[in-house]
Amino acid sequence: MSCISAALSALSLYNMSTEDDKFSRGKSVRCGLIFNVGKFFRWMVDGRIAVRIHEHAAIYLAACIESLFREVYARVLRSALLERDNGIPKFTVETLDQAVNTDAEIWGSLQPWQHLICGKNASGEL
Repeated sequence: MSCISAALSALSLYNMSTEDDKFSRGKSVRCGLIFNVGKFFRWMVDGRIAVRIHEHAAIYLAACIESLFREVYARVLRSALLERDNGIPKFTVETLDQAVNTDAEIWGSLQPWQHLICGKNASGEL
C-alpha cells in the first residue's frame, strides 16, 4: 500500500506542476523523487517491455521502487543486526542481506516466485 500511495502522490505532484517547470526542473524533482525518472524510462525503452511507454509509467515505477527501498532501509536500521561505527549505523551489504533474509514480508516480496513463498523467510520459516 505504501508503494502505491507513493506512486500516486508522485504522479499527482508531476501533473500539478506548472508549465514553467517543464523546462527548468527535471521530472524527478517535479515528482519529489530522489530516484532518476529518466533512467527508469530509458531502462523501460531499452528493455522493450512494451511498444509504447508513457512517461507516467516511469514515474510510477520509480516512485514504487523508491518507496520499497525506503521501507527496506528503515527495516535494516531497526534490526538488531546493524553494527555501529562511532554511534553511526554502518549500512553494509551483509547487514542488508541478513535483515532481508530474516524478514518474511520483505524477503518474499523480492523473490521472482513470490506467489509460492509468501509469508516465509529465507530459512523457510513462517
